[in-house]
Amino acid sequence: MPVAPALTSGPLRSLAGSLASSRRAGGPDGDVFTLCSVWSAALREQLDTTVAATGSVGRGDATPASDLDVIRLDDGPTPGLDRLLAAGVRSDRSGATPASAGLPGRREDWEAGVLRWCAAPDRDRGVVKTGLLADAADPVSAAAAAAVPGSAMVADMLRDALAHSPPRTTGLFRAASLDLKGELLTPVVKIARWAALGSGSCRHRTVDRLEDAADAGLLAGRDAGVLVRAYRTGLSLSLDLALGTGPSRVYGRHGRIMFSALHPGDERDLRRAVSDLRGVCRTLRYRLSTSTFTEV
Repeated sequence: MPVAPALTSGPLRSLAGSLASSRRAGGPDGDVFTLCSVWSAALREQLDTTVAATGSVGRGDATPASDLDVIRLDDGPTPGLDRLLAAGVRSDRSGATPASAGLPGRREDWEAGVLRWCAAPDRDRGVVKTGLLADAADPVSAAAAAAVPGSAMVADMLRDALAHSPPRTTGLFRAASLDLKGELLTPVVKIARWAALGSGSCRHRTVDRLEDAADAGLLAGRDAGVLVRAYRTGLSLSLDLALGTGPSRVYGRHGRIMFSALHPGDERDLRRAVSDLRGVCRTLRYRLSTSTFTEV
């Protein structure tokens, strides 16, 4: 079902409707990266100065179905965040909130913490916390880009990214379904974050991070291009499902996308996107095994 009708905020409903119209019309105004950036910016603008959006909203990759993750940067109330949640924007129960235990609560604590996490990424959920900081829509995120290059965090972030194994989507034993977020979008996001931070990039959008990593030589240009195309394919389907501008009844058990429920052309594109991601993961897994990324 489309997500937009569940929103109780008039401005947010109106924006979701506008995005849907642009999507249906096609052309440059309906580009998936543009529309996700518009939605993400609209949510960030309503947040309080005591917090910063992270995750997909912080990166500028969010759809109306995305969860809103935030980190606390200072003491104080959060009426803006409360209004967004009351309006139907979802907060991930296992994600980042101002009340999340174990997360720093002040800007200076994040800046000091990332130095510790990069020195010992296997402790204190260092990889997770560094990722939250890097995705934060606030200048404090630059602390991650400054601390990660040349540290032990580089290899650990790549190991974390490669822990998400995309399924086989070609051949005799190909998968019949796909966890769109867990098996396509999240692996690309994590590879892009690793590659960007490893090269010292401060940019947030996944496609921008892949571009910066290719320019810096941490990712091959061909691999970066493959990941951009795969991410576009997966995010396009995610956005269309959120706005009600694409296929319906594509979910099977456990919320997985059923390939057979897609239009043949869409099925082919999605299978290719996952297959291409598998290829890049194999390359990166080999390079990691040879300690190529121990130091950069």
